[in-house]
Amino acid sequence: MNTEYVVTNLSEYVDIIQQIAENTQEKGHVLWYRGHADIDHVLLPSLYREGRKAKAIPDGNDNVYTNIHLSEDMRMQHYHSKNYQFINSNLNSIEWLGLAQHHQLKTRLLDWSTSAMHALVFAVEKQIQRKEITN
Repeated sequence: MNTEYVVTNLSEYVDIIQQIAENTQEKGHVLWYRGHADIDHVLLPSLYREGRKAKAIPDGNDNVYTNIHLSEDMRMQHYHSKNYQFINSNLNSIEWLGLAQHHQLKTRLLDWSTSAMHALVFAVEKQIQRKEITN
């Protein structure tokens, strides 16, 4: 769905989100949102930013492992060793990645939400902060 909507207030935003949700839930889809202030922002995980190129590291078993994966694994091992005592040890590897990402570690994940309101907050957060500063 590449329909573009323009809203001028919160009520219009909620109405449009509800319409989209009703249309997609009938088809059994779950909506995911990503709020960002810059419409031209490239959806690229932090691990792959800064023009890093993946270089294959053969493991001898025909599996492809890259320098970027190795970098993430090393960061995660360090993060896990420093924080395991504070965190539920039943987390799986993706949950650990999500937690580490929220502590500014570069990962292969993007922040997504099932909450349209959370996405909206991220999209307009800087504008709200600017208004607070100028008032």
